[in-house]
Amino acid sequence: MTIELSRRGFCMGTALIGLQAVSSSAFARTEDGTVKLGLVAPMSGPNARYGAFSRRGAQMAAKEINGAGGIGGRKINVLAGDSQGTPVEGVSATRRLIDQDQVDFIIGDVSSSVTLAMQPVVEDAGVLLLNAASSNPKITYKAGVGGFKWTYRNYPTDENRALIVLQYAAEKKGFTKYAVLSVDSDYGRAAIEFTKKYLPRFKSQILTEDYYKEGEVDFRSVLSKIRDSGAQAIIMYGNADSTPIVGRQMMEVGIAGKIPLIGNAEFNTEKTIKAAPKALEGAIEAAAWLPAYESEKSKAFVDKFTAEFREAPNNHAYVHWETTHLLAKAIEQAQSIDREKVRTALSKIHYASAVGEVTFDDHNQARLPMILLEIENGKPAIKGAYSAEIDYPKQGATHMFYTIIEQVVNGIVSGSVYAIVAVGMTMIFGVLRAINFAHGEYYMLGTFGAWFAIEYFDLPYPVAVVIGVVATAVIAVVVGNFVMQRIVGAPAEAGVLATLGVALILQNTVILVFGGSYKFFSGGYIEPVTLFGFTLAEQRILIIIVSLIVFVGLELMVTYSRMGKAMRAVSQNIECCAVVGIDVRHIALWTFILGAGLAALSGVLTAPVNVSVYGGMGELITFKTLPIIIMGGLGNVRGTFVAAMILGIAESLVATYVGLQFRDTVGFATLMLVLMWRPHGLFSAQARF
Repeated sequence: MTIELSRRGFCMGTALIGLQAVSSSAFARTEDGTVKLGLVAPMSGPNARYGAFSRRGAQMAAKEINGAGGIGGRKINVLAGDSQGTPVEGVSATRRLIDQDQVDFIIGDVSSSVTLAMQPVVEDAGVLLLNAASSNPKITYKAGVGGFKWTYRNYPTDENRALIVLQYAAEKKGFTKYAVLSVDSDYGRAAIEFTKKYLPRFKSQILTEDYYKEGEVDFRSVLSKIRDSGAQAIIMYGNADSTPIVGRQMMEVGIAGKIPLIGNAEFNTEKTIKAAPKALEGAIEAAAWLPAYESEKSKAFVDKFTAEFREAPNNHAYVHWETTHLLAKAIEQAQSIDREKVRTALSKIHYASAVGEVTFDDHNQARLPMILLEIENGKPAIKGAYSAEIDYPKQGATHMFYTIIEQVVNGIVSGSVYAIVAVGMTMIFGVLRAINFAHGEYYMLGTFGAWFAIEYFDLPYPVAVVIGVVATAVIAVVVGNFVMQRIVGAPAEAGVLATLGVALILQNTVILVFGGSYKFFSGGYIEPVTLFGFTLAEQRILIIIVSLIVFVGLELMVTYSRMGKAMRAVSQNIECCAVVGIDVRHIALWTFILGAGLAALSGVLTAPVNVSVYGGMGELITFKTLPIIIMGGLGNVRGTFVAAMILGIAESLVATYVGLQFRDTVGFATLMLVLMWRPHGLFSAQARF
């Protein structure tokens, strides 16, 4: 018998078969009496030990819940997926758990990069992901109101840790001045950026900032700089292997027991403390959980885990055990395994964990305490559990607009500093026809002069500014008479060699007199001021104001004063000026003194912002100034001002949106772009002054 099947009939039949399969699956999932819980963790690979502890913790919690009758009569069945600690394998494991094992919920992963890759997968599937061990803040920046509504995290972030450590140091220890010594990695740098984010909340500041490569063994020079900086504590987020070395060398440079370590680098281990007990005394560290934490629930977990697995639990075992219990409580409160209902219950939950109450914010990040440790009498002492509110990045185009404007304002401040220095250099070039490669050293001399006045005579900052500028001008008179006057009209090579020689002499003289270590500049106005929604230190506002006054004053001087007219004349034609009786050497000397004084003024204005003073600080300023005066047109004051602002703003935007490490390359990169467009600079080099 032949049966003809129409296209419509075939489609209807297929649909009915599919519907039956789906119905059967849903029925099986609700009637088989289990809650399928997926666990994504590294079960193999270099992080397999973390995965093993995670699995033990989750399975022990499931065993406890099932032994107590389950959740509304349903047993928990933990199904593991191996991420191998990589995003690709983590996504594959997540898909298998969802598609093949048909899990109801997922806990995972230990690695932040794996968890970030899992988020869009669970979002598409509508499966709740409850993270228990990843610390990257981006996970919950993107969750809840940030976009991924199915992602939750029951673990403190790196930002939580940085904030809580800073809060404890400020509120309990009274620290406000810090030095940074952190590992040069994504973790180490991110922890410091989070710390910086909350410094204004506690009216604190970072005096010195240094990062070390993994495997570094010599920290003496950095620690000597920290010793002289005036820092009250060292913020360190780094490797456990580096901490004993740092501790030993802290003892060598004489800061052990005087400047404590704070942050996270396994300060509390017996091995570390034994290596440098005096240096580790007073060290402060935050942890998500510790086996020694004194709470009944925590001690019961430790005893039970140790008895069952014959080894003490680590942090990963605890957080997965606690997170499994947390999820079970949410299911119990939802009175259903319906994912949407469980998600709603989780958002509203008040759960009593071993370290304190857990609730979730609108980014689905758990508000949970961290345990604070402080080394006392050579042993880690638990100071309690502390929590703090995170300030999330604002969302949307409006916030992006304000962020860009804020960076432009920061760039204007930097540009104002560069402008005051660069205008002096371009005026010197306009009159002497020589690039002053020692120009940055006058910036350094002015700073040292002001520092010396404050440090040794306790003079107020405004008086120190005057002393720094005047002292530099006096030195400039000597250099001008013996060097700069003699290169007027000389070949360009003579000017380069002469100014480089002056730079070396000035720099090494300062190092010989004051030493090569960094000095802490304590003067200036550092209180924050909020204007139009932007927060700036008073000193930064002062820099902008002084920069404008300098340029208006210079414009009036070169336009109307006798000296200014003579400068313009010499800049245009030295030979003709000499013929009509203008003392070219005299004009060159005063131009040089004015330029050096402006560099010194820039240095003393910037010192309260930069904080550190050292002999080699002028080199970077010289090389930042060079592209500015070339871009602006050699000898062109107005062009220099515009070019300085362009560089300042470009550096600020690149540091924010590309990376801080690329900031110092912006000057010459911008110079190349400008010269390809306008080979003579933005403004004519002939239109001097």
